[in-house]
Amino acid sequence: MLLDGGEVVLVNVRSPEEHAQAHPARVVSAPGGQLVECSDDWIGIRDARIVLLDDDSVRYGQRP
Repeated sequence: MLLDGGEVVLVNVRSPEEHAQAHPARVVSAPGGQLVECSDDWIGIRDARIVLLDDDSVRYGQRP
């Protein structure tokens, strides 16, 4: 459960342009596959829960 006091990192996987238009406070922008390629660079909190933000819920749900 997200509300059990653990660290939570919000990651916006939308494009940089979409992120610039609007995003919640304290959200990390990691568009496309950048998060997978460089997760240690984007998220520096061990054992944190990662919540991906995406307008249409398909960017990380689709496979090539």
